[in-house]
Amino acid sequence: MREKHRANGAHNQAGDPSGCARRSRSEKPRGLVSVRCALTPHVWELLRKNSQEIRMSNTQRLEALIQRQRKILSFAQSAWDQAQEENTLLRQVIAELQTRLEAHGISSAPTPINSKDQLILPLFSKTP
Repeated sequence: MREKHRANGAHNQAGDPSGCARRSRSEKPRGLVSVRCALTPHVWELLRKNSQEIRMSNTQRLEALIQRQRKILSFAQSAWDQAQEENTLLRQVIAELQTRLEAHGISSAPTPINSKDQLILPLFSKTP
């Protein structure tokens, strides 16, 4: 008799992808299998669609995040380029000032520190 139940149970399980078929009446599904058994095919279909929507939603969120990151990167690149231009202009202005000062006999080199107590260096000093 047990062999007959086992054979029927194996046959039932083969046609039941959810794993809900029982080998005998006393054997009850446990854990995840019991949850699967409680869900109807309609509910499984809804869960599958929901899962697809979540994946699509996550993909859309990722694409939006990538777009924002690209905008930030573009802004940072523009700011960097502008800073480089300003840096070049400042270097040109400094070079021009140094040339004019030296033409008037004023050194643009800082005065050397004579003692450890001297914290502030004169920016420009007269050449001897």
